[in-house]
Amino acid sequence: MRITVLAVMLLAASSGAGLAEPIRVDFSGHVTAVLATGPDISDPVAAIGGSVQVGTLFSGFFTFDDGAAPSNINDEVIDPEDPLPAQWTYEFSSTQFAYHTQLGAFSTDPMAGSSFGVELDDWEQATPPDSDEVRVTAQLAPYPPSPGPLVGPVYVFLILKGGSPGEPLHSTALSSVPWSLAAFPDQSTYDAISWQFFDGGGNIVYVQGSLDSLSAVPEPAAGSSLAALAAFALLALRNRCDTAREAR
Repeated sequence: MRITVLAVMLLAASSGAGLAEPIRVDFSGHVTAVLATGPDISDPVAAIGGSVQVGTLFSGFFTFDDGAAPSNINDEVIDPEDPLPAQWTYEFSSTQFAYHTQLGAFSTDPMAGSSFGVELDDWEQATPPDSDEVRVTAQLAPYPPSPGPLVGPVYVFLILKGGSPGEPLHSTALSSVPWSLAAFPDQSTYDAISWQFFDGGGNIVYVQGSLDSLSAVPEPAAGSSLAALAAFALLALRNRCDTAREAR
């Protein structure tokens, strides 16, 4: 009886939790440059502790709801002779979704209580058309209010650019983004990801990298897990009933 009640409760919870599965995008790559601006940094590698240098491997992932509504839409054509790309921005709370990177000794996540953004630029209707862009950005730590030791990473920027004008986006809907390196092949002309370290005194260290892999998979939702538990409870109930019949 207890197992039956548990199964019913789990099934009800799973149906009420919503079965929409968020998408998880995984990426990895290697560092291509460690640079610095400002008057006080002569060795940027040493300035951030020495664990990150050219060739250092990194990895990361972020999750999002590809059915989410945009937080900002910019489809305005200011000049009909020179239209800008359609630009849609989506924001995701760090309490519900993840944006994690591992870079040398640094393990990063968005600043507590913040959101990270996914921005799509569809250049298909622009004149002249340019390669489409996808940007995923997050603030990772508070910006230092006064000069002192380097803090960071404070920001992470992931930028994906299409390889030819008007490609690969043909929509500003998140569900239309092809999360693969084949769709964003032109990495030789730019660094796809960067982290920024600040000291509040005008000194900045930039770590830049190129992607070696990019892929997307559905992330199991809470409702799916509850449904699986309910199925397990029902199976246990069936086995218990079969055992009781055999004992008679």
